[in-house]
Amino acid sequence: MALTSPVVPSARPLRILLLWPSVMAFTGWVLINLTLGGHAGFYPWSVWLMVRADYAQYVRHDLEAAEVLDRQALQAFHGHMAVDTLYALLARKLGYVLAKEGKTVEAERYYMRAYSVRARLLGMENDWTLSSISDLARLYREEGRTLQAINCFDEVQRTETKLHGEQGVHVADAAANLGLLYNDQGEYSLAASKFEQSLAIYRDRYGERNYRTRESKILLAIMRAKLGERSLAEPVCKEALDLYHLKGKGRRYFDWVNSLNLAILCRDLGNYSEADALFARALRKATRYSGKDGLDVMHIKQRWAEMYYLQGRYDEAEALVHETLDARIKMIGTENAETAQTQFLLAQIFEKEGKLPACTDMYKYAEEARAKYLGTAAPLTVESRTRLSHALYRLYTSQNHLLENDGEQSN
Repeated sequence: MALTSPVVPSARPLRILLLWPSVMAFTGWVLINLTLGGHAGFYPWSVWLMVRADYAQYVRHDLEAAEVLDRQALQAFHGHMAVDTLYALLARKLGYVLAKEGKTVEAERYYMRAYSVRARLLGMENDWTLSSISDLARLYREEGRTLQAINCFDEVQRTETKLHGEQGVHVADAAANLGLLYNDQGEYSLAASKFEQSLAIYRDRYGERNYRTRESKILLAIMRAKLGERSLAEPVCKEALDLYHLKGKGRRYFDWVNSLNLAILCRDLGNYSEADALFARALRKATRYSGKDGLDVMHIKQRWAEMYYLQGRYDEAEALVHETLDARIKMIGTENAETAQTQFLLAQIFEKEGKLPACTDMYKYAEEARAKYLGTAAPLTVESRTRLSHALYRLYTSQNHLLENDGEQSN
């Protein structure tokens, strides 16, 4: 069962509005000058397009407008060797917008452009180059290419440890992302160890009240709940809910990422009323940011459908799952672990409803995709294989029973 990424910072509307465009433009210009000896120039028109793109993305929440402006800014730098590093920055920005729109193939192409430029100019042991590898890894995870994503984040964590030591913030980010990927495989003990590592670093660097610390605590608590350690998960859930119910700043902390993670924790602990409200909040905020058909929105709907399934609300669960499955197939296709997760949930619903032929088909699709993208020995792959075997046995015995009844009636 996939979770959301803790690397995406909680929304700070005023900071984004006032600082993000300036930081992007100034950082790019400084890096170019440092790399090329102060002869890069500033190219104000392209930077202005970049600022307008940021405004469209983060203030107006208009991803289509942001994509158009980022493309114009990127085109202005095309062919200028003196501004390769800023070209990489813009290629990364455009890749991010495309990924949010669900255009993952094109997003990967621009992420790869940014990575190749940074690797050539800055080398492999550089934070900017490693951030491009992380961008690709997060995209692979959204596409359900889990094993590729794990390989990327393993490389990032090793190199960041070499550059900054075991207590570096980027080491914690890589550990948190690995925790998410191990969770995608069903390796909850491994995921918990990675979340413990990231939590220790965030807590030491930022303190208890920082959003990264709080987010890592919730993610670790989810793993505890999955491992049956409720006594360790429940206090974290209560603390987070107390913060959520505070007026003003406490509620503002819960963007769609944090709302979804807390909803999953409440769901796994059986607190369905709180989970329902948090799922609704996460869906509302994600829809405003990435549109009603964005991958983030589909991610939330699937987690909500999982709660309906646990509650026995199969009709509501099936409606949400069909909607999610159709959107995922359209955006990222069938050959990935994320679509397989949706197919697996639909198979479970069909099994509860007694639709055994459809159930076995969905389990088969899920098992094949999970074996390919999670690994044949991953716990979720094994679970799919086991469920498929049970469903096939039930289908076989039910068909034999019908044949025996028909034979008796004919006699």
